[in-house]
Amino acid sequence: MEITRNRSASTIKLSNDQATLALLSQYSMLDCKPSNTPLPTGTKLQANDGEPAPPGYSNLFGSLLYLSITTRPDIAQAVGALARYMSKPTTNQFNAAIHVLRYLTGTANKGIVFTKNTDGIVLHGYCDADYAGNLDNRRSTTGYCFLSSGAIISWSSRLQQTVAVSTAEAEYMAAAAAVKEALWLQHLWADVDLPVQSTTICSAQSSSQSSSFTTVQTH
Repeated sequence: MEITRNRSASTIKLSNDQATLALLSQYSMLDCKPSNTPLPTGTKLQANDGEPAPPGYSNLFGSLLYLSITTRPDIAQAVGALARYMSKPTTNQFNAAIHVLRYLTGTANKGIVFTKNTDGIVLHGYCDADYAGNLDNRRSTTGYCFLSSGAIISWSSRLQQTVAVSTAEAEYMAAAAAVKEALWLQHLWADVDLPVQSTTICSAQSSSQSSSFTTVQTH
């Protein structure tokens, strides 16, 4: 991981530029046409939906997983979807992974940039759910992220443990997971003597409704 400090702009950037470029070079993707999104809109992966993936898929996935958990939260959802089929990957999943590489081609220098916060350290988060998005077991995906000092500090995208029977239930399960993470972060801050404040989590209810706001209090 590379750490770049810009004293004049009061920023610190965490990135993996060299690792990303090395990965793109390994798969001859440096000069390919970049994609605007990690996966095409509406992509739905499914088990046994193609021929077996070519050799080396696990290495490609491992590299993408490393990037997603260190400095590239923008590919976390795509990598999480690919992770569900590691036991028996297909060509369709391999092509989806190649599409993630196309996205990285245009964003190889992206990273997490922290800025100076004159208003003190404030933690706020966002959460959402993809209702019944998994075609194999109809489980929903929980996604959340938390930001502080102008940058993301915690993020997750994973299948929910049980099947939600409605969009509202899927959203509540996502909010519950986000609340647990917020409380854990608050306790962590208290352990290192950082001021702990209430945390606002924005939860999107649906595409046609405005976001709701939940405040998490530490007791």
